[in-house]
Amino acid sequence: ICFWLGRDLTWANQPDRAAVLLEHYLGLPSSTWREERSEAMRFLAKLQPAKARTWLDKARLEAPQRREIWLDLAELLHHEEDWLNLFWACASGITTTHHTGSYLDDSNSWGYRLYDLAAIAAWRLDALDLAVKWGQQALELDPTNQRLKNNLDFFIQRRDQG
Repeated sequence: ICFWLGRDLTWANQPDRAAVLLEHYLGLPSSTWREERSEAMRFLAKLQPAKARTWLDKARLEAPQRREIWLDLAELLHHEEDWLNLFWACASGITTTHHTGSYLDDSNSWGYRLYDLAAIAAWRLDALDLAVKWGQQALELDPTNQRLKNNLDFFIQRRDQG
């Protein structure tokens, strides 16, 4: 119940109260379900932006099988323009190929965005074959997205220029 109340307070835009409850939840002896613990850490990363990287690292260690964590971490690394770690986070998330089946699964984590960020990281690191591959996968998941199409065309052009 402590987790759910913290989650609901997060959604109700009461960040201070939510953070206190979620941190309390993580300290409870009964807080043993790794997926739910990682979800609490994801919420805390949003509630406490200055500690976001720490919370996402803890969430990743808690439940590395959850693609949601990898996408959150990738978004943060993209914002920080940390291309090498973005590449690593995206590649790790992409290899997470199965939903956990829990109520915590977030369908947004299975869309185009992780591939999009992976393609951007690959381009920034001059891994153009991977940029094209991941750009194509992103576009397959969102075929009407003009930005993805433009990016893919750019990656192909850059790769073919050698």
